[in-house]
Amino acid sequence: MIYKNSRYINSFYVDTLIQNVLITTHGLIGSSHWYISLFSFTLIFRSLLLPIVRIQLINNQKILSPIVQAQLSHLNRLYIGNIRPIVSKNYEVSNHNALFQSTRLYIRGFKGIMKMNNIKPILSVILPFIQIPVFVSYVYAIRGMINSADNDILLSIKQQLQNGGTLWFQDLTIPDPYFILPMIAIGSTYLSLEFSLSSASITKPKINKENQQKQQILVLPFIKNTFQTILILSFPITAGLPSGVFMYWIPSSIFSICQTLAFNKFISYFWIS
Repeated sequence: MIYKNSRYINSFYVDTLIQNVLITTHGLIGSSHWYISLFSFTLIFRSLLLPIVRIQLINNQKILSPIVQAQLSHLNRLYIGNIRPIVSKNYEVSNHNALFQSTRLYIRGFKGIMKMNNIKPILSVILPFIQIPVFVSYVYAIRGMINSADNDILLSIKQQLQNGGTLWFQDLTIPDPYFILPMIAIGSTYLSLEFSLSSASITKPKINKENQQKQQILVLPFIKNTFQTILILSFPITAGLPSGVFMYWIPSSIFSICQTLAFNKFISYFWIS
């Protein structure tokens, strides 16, 4: 049964909004297999984010440019020089007012550098603030489709989801009994973190090796390792998720990998444009 676009679930919760979008996508795709509709929703959503990704990419390249890095390094040296006399090796502060004033001047200097170079730090973290809530809402939306017992529409969708998969995951309402989907999801996300965080040290063309090595220090290895470790340790929880959740997670992670590789390859084009 294919749902008409007029058959919406009446609620204003974010997860219900995702359910309505999924139902609409399923109706537009016209396939009896829900995994195709879930894949399509993911690709459409990630494609809509590409303009924001481009803006974030350009903003990050400005931050990593040699001029901005030199300005920030000079500001850091001034700040350290100011607080060194008042902060002991044991981090004991002898003059709290002087520390406050130095920190305030540092923040003003940082904001001035960002404004002078037309850089908006918030743009460097805007994507996670969009993608994470959508993913969490998607998980709740899928679970709502599976567990709801007081809504005729969701009950009918649950029956479709039970036969809406393919290959070894025919039933999208239960966890993958072979743990293949969670392993693919974790593996693809691991690679996505590897490529994306490593690419953060990529800079504008024609930058010498010395400057590039200094900028790579900005990407602290332990940040990447921490996220990847947490990802691996979350496998017991991930393995218990319904298979339908991975119809968003896996294509989204693969999309991120392709996106990172493509943007890195054409970095000069995006910068110049």
